[in-house]
Amino acid sequence: MNRREARESAFIIVFQNKFNSNIEEILKDFLSVKNVGKQEKYIKEVVLGCLLHHKEIDSKIKENLREEWSIERLSHVSITLLRLGLYEIYYRKDIPITVTNNEVVNLANIYEGEEAAFFVNGVLGSIQKEIESAAG
Repeated sequence: MNRREARESAFIIVFQNKFNSNIEEILKDFLSVKNVGKQEKYIKEVVLGCLLHHKEIDSKIKENLREEWSIERLSHVSITLLRLGLYEIYYRKDIPITVTNNEVVNLANIYEGEEAAFFVNGVLGSIQKEIESAAG
């Protein structure tokens, strides 16, 4: 399994958490049927990190939505992908922001369509500009 597939797996697991709150059970079940190889550590870190930091991540998402939007209006797919992307951006310094953005936008296009991909790209792009501006 490569990193792209691992990221998609992490997305699927975090998405499932909405329907089953026992993340340890979801992870165990997923990893028992899917051969993830060396990506197991990444998947676990991202899944658990998304959940552990969801309040800070959601706050960042809210800051980067247009006034007429609220986080409650977002589809579960979009919010899960944004959480995944922001976790990687803020907590995984080993992954370039552009790689995260491209991969998450690609997943949005696959799982929800072009309009969602455009939306996710806008939010992640706004955050990327904010980070780059702060860095000087």
